[in-house]
Amino acid sequence: MSRKISNENLKKLNKFPVEIIMSGENLVNIKSLMTSLSKRKIKTILVEGGGTVNWQFIQNKIFDEIFITISPFIIGGTDAITFVQGKGFDKIIKSPQLRLNSIKKLENHLVLHYTKV
Repeated sequence: MSRKISNENLKKLNKFPVEIIMSGENLVNIKSLMTSLSKRKIKTILVEGGGTVNWQFIQNKIFDEIFITISPFIIGGTDAITFVQGKGFDKIIKSPQLRLNSIKKLENHLVLHYTKV
């Protein structure tokens, strides 16, 4: 969590048997968080983030694989949140290279599994 979390949301989280790690002021400091997790011998995590969190992991090259689900819903608009929010890469050559490993059909959805090359 970043220190920006409201007291109300922090109280809600404290009701669960979880350890809350504060890392960063306005946004989660991903590098600091990963260092903290490593010290706890945690080597694998699942990130279910929004565009800002996704960008932080991609920008810092702190990921091994990405799963993208394509669902039969059309949403969006000019203010829609995208898979990656933030600066992004200005050239394709700067973007991480990914390999498509599998495509799974789950009912009316497709799950694409990519790994970093």
